[in-house]
Amino acid sequence: MSTVLFVQYIFYSTTEYLPIKQDDRMKRFIHSALVDKENFLNLEKERDLLISALIKGERIVIYGRRDTGKTSLIKNIAIPLFKKKNKSCFVLYVDFMEVKNLEAIHHRVRLSFQRAFAETFPSKRKLSATVDLIKNLRPSINIDPLGGFNVTIEAANRKESIEFMDIFRELQNMIKNDIKVALIMDEFQDIAMVEQAQGLFRSAIQELSVDMPIIILGSKQHLLSKIFAQPNAPFAGWGKDLQIGKIPHEEFFQYMQERFVLKNISIDFDTSRTLQNQMQRIPEPINMVCDHIFNYYSEGTEVNSSILSQAIAGLVENRASRYEQFLSTFTHFEENILTLISKEQPVRHILGKAFLSKTDASAKGVDNIIKRLENKALIYHEKEGYVMADPLLSHYLCLYR
Repeated sequence: MSTVLFVQYIFYSTTEYLPIKQDDRMKRFIHSALVDKENFLNLEKERDLLISALIKGERIVIYGRRDTGKTSLIKNIAIPLFKKKNKSCFVLYVDFMEVKNLEAIHHRVRLSFQRAFAETFPSKRKLSATVDLIKNLRPSINIDPLGGFNVTIEAANRKESIEFMDIFRELQNMIKNDIKVALIMDEFQDIAMVEQAQGLFRSAIQELSVDMPIIILGSKQHLLSKIFAQPNAPFAGWGKDLQIGKIPHEEFFQYMQERFVLKNISIDFDTSRTLQNQMQRIPEPINMVCDHIFNYYSEGTEVNSSILSQAIAGLVENRASRYEQFLSTFTHFEENILTLISKEQPVRHILGKAFLSKTDASAKGVDNIIKRLENKALIYHEKEGYVMADPLLSHYLCLYR
């Protein structure tokens, strides 16, 4: 059967009609989801280093603020390339965001292992043929009403629950069976809040093959430094460091143009630069503003500073109920600190007289609040000073507080 391809056209001020290429249909301002390969921007250096680490079996720590593309880089680019290069491979990806205790860590690793096992051996026949790969765990297959299945694992020789160290040992058994294994742990810094976790992870990782690539990612640099930088830390000196940098203004400008042109919307470089700076050059909120403009403004719109301000205000107004619900979870003092940082960022001297005079709390109280907010990744301590982690929440606080 032949395929009929419908071609759309865009009207330009020059009165030319230009066809939208089929590839252009994939170009979107993606947010609130992992970014696919077609819409991923920049990070070529980080991508190449990450892929090299996976191929060579290296160990690396990747730091980048939230919403800068770390997880998309891992899940949608690096892991698919790793699997393409290694036909017989197993990737264990675990997210440790906000784990509170050791049992939560064990649970996260168990669920991630079960999911990875089902994805690696996606049929009952393949699964049955690979049971021997995990000698000390007993996988069971559960068929759902639609004919699909999921995998659960249990301890083979004891009644106790499975700990993450048990699963790490099974990764080693896979390597002995000529399976290429990669271990990827996201938001790893949150284990720093769990007693004994760092020492247990250090011991478990030391037992893994030196050829196994281990990638650790985190969004809270102050906690990562406690794990990897302090001389007396269990992971002191472990692995290589990789910082996710900011995308050049020119490249993000081109990225915007390629998508806005699909609706004949234009934006000049200076306005694009202003938008990027107001969103702290973080891809997620930049894409959210651009997507709002694309969806709510008419064809032929020329985005200038006035329209940009209107668009940001409109976007945060649409999110007002969620922001108010979120802010209701904070104390008066915490909300006051967040609002002050939003209006004055970057705040270089957070405990200085000028800043403290605008708060209702003591220096010690402000210091404790700052530590809590930083541990929750709501604020970051950059070289220039303290800034809000979420630029859109910052704009909301500036407008409504």
